[in-house]
This record gives sequence, C-alpha cells and structure tokens, in this order.
Amino acid sequence: MATGLNLEMLADMGFDPPAAAPNDMLVALVTTDEAALAQALDVLEAELAGTATPSGSARTGEEVPPRTTFTAVRRTMSDVSVYWCCRCCRW
Repeated sequence: MATGLNLEMLADMGFDPPAAAPNDMLVALVTTDEAALAQALDVLEAELAGTATPSGSARTGEEVPPRTTFTAVRRTMSDVSVYWCCRCCRW
C-alpha cells in the first residue's frame, strides 16, 4: 500500500517514492544487476496476473503455487531482496 507512512519508509531506505495513492500497491526491489531486475519484474508481473508457473510440490506430486509474493521470489530468485512495509505484508 502506498500510504504516506510507507512512502516515507521507502524514502528512508534510499528509494525515490513514486507518485501514488494510498490504495496503490507498492513493491520495492533491490537486485544485483539489470538482468536480475528484469527477471524480478517478470516474476512479479506473472504473479499479479495469476499466470506464474508454480514451483513447489505437494505430497501428491502436484505443484503447489506460492501463497505470497515473498515465497514466489524466494523460490525463483536468490539474488533479489524484497522489502516489506510491515510484518503483516510479508505473511
């Protein structure tokens, strides 16, 4: 959420806060290079569109989709850091 507090926190972390309304989604990514950023944005776009390929597996052998963006990023990219505005957003 792009609330005033979260935009302030984003600025405190060294990001340039975007022009956004409180109901807008806010995602901050730190990557090791441009290729990692492009991959992170592709994964984020796929997750938000609901078209991402699941990467987990259940006991039945079927893949289980990640339940959070954090899990999706953690499963697919080790060179990307995701920052959350608070604990409730991470879980």
